[in-house]
Amino acid sequence: RNVYEDAILYVPSVSLEAYKTTSPWDKFKTIIPIESSGIDKTNNAQNVRIETIHDMNGLHVNSLQRGINIVRMSDGTIKKVITK
Repeated sequence: RNVYEDAILYVPSVSLEAYKTTSPWDKFKTIIPIESSGIDKTNNAQNVRIETIHDMNGLHVNSLQRGINIVRMSDGTIKKVITK
């Protein structure tokens, strides 16, 4: 079975044509554009706090880990946080 035939690749709508013409993404039979990831909001409110932290595998962690963390804030925003 060909994984490119069965899989669906979701990409930012502004980049759709680039994905269709760039290897290895051009091998996907089905490429669907999406409008927003939902993680591009920012909020500078002083009272916003971290609610949950996940690692890049989606596992819940209790504190920021070295590398990339996905952080959900109390105002509903989600951020990628890089920790050295």
